[in-house]
Amino acid sequence: MRKSNYIVVVTRFNTYFNVRTNVIYERAVFNRINQNDSDSVDDFITRLYSQVDKCRYGNLRDEMIRDRIAVGIKDKSLSEKLQLDSELTLERAVTQVRNAELVKLQQKDLQESHHPKIVERVQSRPRNNSNSKGCPACGYWCLKNQHRCPAASARCYQCGKFGHFRRMCNVS
Repeated sequence: MRKSNYIVVVTRFNTYFNVRTNVIYERAVFNRINQNDSDSVDDFITRLYSQVDKCRYGNLRDEMIRDRIAVGIKDKSLSEKLQLDSELTLERAVTQVRNAELVKLQQKDLQESHHPKIVERVQSRPRNNSNSKGCPACGYWCLKNQHRCPAASARCYQCGKFGHFRRMCNVS
């Protein structure tokens, strides 16, 4: 009997003192959640999950999260793709947005690892002048011997030939 009395007292206490949530407000907050430029997909999804429990959607909880992911992600082409999928589930939506973000990060990493050395060297090299010896094609200290000269596929605006920049052209 004491245990049941305790449960009744605690339940009444909690119902009396608990602040009632404004479900309309909480749903409005949930429906305004979008992925910011600085948010990763996981940050965005975490914010959705933390807000959705305050909304009391019941059985619609997963569908509401799925819909918010589909319209709230910053990648608009992926958003359109998700919205066109009539069989989209929460699990598939989460998997697709995570995979898309991963592929973009990998592509960015591949592009950066392929070009930064060349860009850095081109920007930091002195131009070829009478006091320094640089590449005869671009005027910088490039990697012409390794086929990385930025002028290798460039067309000269002065003579029209390929393989050097106008400032390095010998045609007067």
